[in-house]
Amino acid sequence: MLNNFVLDHRQIVDDAAQVVRGKLEAVVARVAQDVIAPVDIELAGEGVRIPDTGSLGGDLLAIARGAAATAATPQGQAVVRAVVTAGAHDAALAAANHRFWSERLALDGTVVERAIARGELPADADPRTVIEAVLGPIYFRLLVLGEKPDSAFVERVVGLIAG
Repeated sequence: MLNNFVLDHRQIVDDAAQVVRGKLEAVVARVAQDVIAPVDIELAGEGVRIPDTGSLGGDLLAIARGAAATAATPQGQAVVRAVVTAGAHDAALAAANHRFWSERLALDGTVVERAIARGELPADADPRTVIEAVLGPIYFRLLVLGEKPDSAFVERVVGLIAG
């Protein structure tokens, strides 16, 4: 009799946890769609300072350090996680997120265009791909591994790309 009670109790706890997770996901989705996405899209290009250090490595390092610092904050992580999670289930939010990142990658891509003009990269280098190659490892480390990228990590990533 006691074993059945324990098993039933565990099932009730598991069921309750699933309900709470479902409600939490719904709240996160609603907040992401109604609050975060409009603000993020509006701010995609606001206040963005495109570095101009005179070298591709210096510019990419500045972009990478800025991204790592912003994304490493609890607020930055929460926004990215909420938008990614909710965007998987909400087409409008996914589209808004895509617009945000398209604009942001294009702005950051300016440093690649300047590097091409200086002869640091071949003429056919794709600015978006270069910026994605810099930012991808930072977000992977933060969001998938749950680790904050330190300065040495950011420098190694940029070194792999900028040489």
